[in-house]
Amino acid sequence: MDHIAEELNADPIEVRMANYRREDNDLPKLVPMFLDRINFKERLNNVKEFNHLNRWKKRGIRMNNMAFPTAYIGNYGALVSVYHGDGSVIVNIGGIEMGQGIFTKMAQVAAAEFDIPVETVTVLPCYNFTTPNNFATASSITSECCAYSVIRCCDQIKARLAPFRAARPTASWQEIVFEADRQGVLLQANYQTSQNDPRLVNYSIFGIAVTEVEVDILSGSKWVVRADIFEDVGRSLNPAIDVGQVEGAFVQAMSLWLIENIVYNEHTGELYSDRTWTYKIIGAKDIPYDFRVYFRRKRPNPVGILGSKAVGEPPGCLGHVVVNSLRIAVKSSRSDSGYHPDFVNLQVPVNMESLVEAANVRIEEFLLY
Repeated sequence: MDHIAEELNADPIEVRMANYRREDNDLPKLVPMFLDRINFKERLNNVKEFNHLNRWKKRGIRMNNMAFPTAYIGNYGALVSVYHGDGSVIVNIGGIEMGQGIFTKMAQVAAAEFDIPVETVTVLPCYNFTTPNNFATASSITSECCAYSVIRCCDQIKARLAPFRAARPTASWQEIVFEADRQGVLLQANYQTSQNDPRLVNYSIFGIAVTEVEVDILSGSKWVVRADIFEDVGRSLNPAIDVGQVEGAFVQAMSLWLIENIVYNEHTGELYSDRTWTYKIIGAKDIPYDFRVYFRRKRPNPVGILGSKAVGEPPGCLGHVVVNSLRIAVKSSRSDSGYHPDFVNLQVPVNMESLVEAANVRIEEFLLY
């Protein structure tokens, strides 16, 4: 879209607006609202003024967006056990905790379903003995699918406890559980989702990203001045976790586009960048200096589990916006060098060498006065 806009001498945002799909797409109304919220037009003018006043430092600002389709595939199981002695709950799920917070979310789901404190719930690591035949923890759907399995398990147990709750409406959770066990009620249930489950309905996730970058034209060094990420998460199961998921996915994508360079022998296929000495990833000081994440408010997903939407991989699709922003910075430098304002093709990853080569400062500009 940026290339088309460049060739037409048009606003890239207007080109996008004219080409959005009409069905199942909230971007036409979300994009203007978001750009207004982050003062995009004012910041765009500030970038132009900065570039006019500076020869060897250049800035760029651009927007990217996404409509990410979900696809439910595979099986995800859950096993929920309630212990009669103290009313504590143990949850086993088929999803793997790898830092995405799935265990915390499942504890919250079980606690909410049973209306008990979250401290009462413990989520154990995945065991094939208790929840076998699970699909991979991938595709950003695992938390939702496991949450649905946990809900269905809790529904079974609550149905068994319903007569005891009706008989003793003022009794505590521990008292209800103890009495049910005393009368031989099974306080354990399992459930497994599948891609054929009618409750699991695919949907789209919408996101918008704007980054402002600064480049040292002479050295190729760069930094992300500010990043604004808008993510449509529905009703987040845990906003604190999901903010981290958005930040992590975006930074991971930044790392891919800016620094991760696969070097190999074109004749033998031997990989040269096969260790940390030769293959680098973004570090803590490379993340955006001003990093802001926004969630869409008061728009629960009508077909999502507990109104939520998948969070994990989708924000990674927005990371390419840094390349577009860097392109604008380089184009400003090339304009100062007297080049024709053609579309600038940046070699990815856009490292220091790539930026210096793309700027291609004329030799006669290197003058000392």
